[in-house]
Amino acid sequence: MDEGRKRVLAIVARILVARHLKTADEPEDQVHGRCCGSVGGADHAEIDNVFPCKEQHMAEPTYEELKARVAELEKQKRSGSLQFRVGDKGGVSVYGLGRFPVTLYYEQWVRLLDAAQELRDFLETNKAKLKLKEPQ
Repeated sequence: MDEGRKRVLAIVARILVARHLKTADEPEDQVHGRCCGSVGGADHAEIDNVFPCKEQHMAEPTYEELKARVAELEKQKRSGSLQFRVGDKGGVSVYGLGRFPVTLYYEQWVRLLDAAQELRDFLETNKAKLKLKEPQ
């Protein structure tokens, strides 16, 4: 049996169990809430086609909205902002310099920062030999 059919059968089973457990004095809204509570996302939309929902749910975003959101996130990513994180092993990683993060331990970062002016001087001295993304 394919995964789609299994998912539909599971949804139907949850609905039937929730409706079967309904007591005579229990309002329909509580039964509906129990049905909806056990199912989420796209499955809930499928249920609403069979058993219309009395409450409003957030609509799925359209393809165009998703595309716009991806473009917005990529623009933020390219903005040049740096992010710092501490890894599981205690190293500090800098994200946003390139494709991969740069990770050093505390003592290494301190040594590098202490040599910051020396590094700047070295870069300026060898600028002609270096590959620059944006020529200045």
